[in-house]
Amino acid sequence: MEQETLELGSPRGLQKMHPAWRRRGAVLLLVAVGVVAGAGAVLGWNDQYDDRPSETQRAASAAAQSSVRLVLGRVSSGAPRDRYVSIDAVLLHDRGPGTATVKRIYRPGTSLSIRVPDLPVTLSTNHPYERVQVRLAPRNCVLATEWTPSARPLTLSWEDQHGHSRSAISGDHDAPIELSLIRHMSAVCGDPSEH
Repeated sequence: MEQETLELGSPRGLQKMHPAWRRRGAVLLLVAVGVVAGAGAVLGWNDQYDDRPSETQRAASAAAQSSVRLVLGRVSSGAPRDRYVSIDAVLLHDRGPGTATVKRIYRPGTSLSIRVPDLPVTLSTNHPYERVQVRLAPRNCVLATEWTPSARPLTLSWEDQHGHSRSAISGDHDAPIELSLIRHMSAVCGDPSEH
């Protein structure tokens, strides 16, 4: 049986190299091929996952971040010993896509009783704000007299147009409103240690 061998060029170039250099060259060539193959594999793997959100994902994300805020305005209390203080407030929609139906304004815990007879209110791009009357009264005088609106604000609960429930801490106000609320709680409760 006869064998044919295809020779490309002269083998004398490699034969002239010392065997130690040939081994080092082979190792260096293998490392270079490994690095290129690894980089190609990583790039190919990253291309399988498109990080750009689809139109549906963008719409869902915008709806989920539809922000609703409560801004407390003027404080007006009725009789000096009336337990409830009335606050003229405004619910604001951030003018993002979708709607938000505000269902509840509350304060976690037992310190305050909060009534908002105007709820539920639906806000949208075309109807970005709604005036509401927020009524606050102490439920637990010890806790109510320790309450400060800026340190422990109110919580809003709403549903977006898809029916998903959302909540956020809110109750933006200025210093005179905070002082009025603190004074009202102190006036109604008196010295909480007596209760």
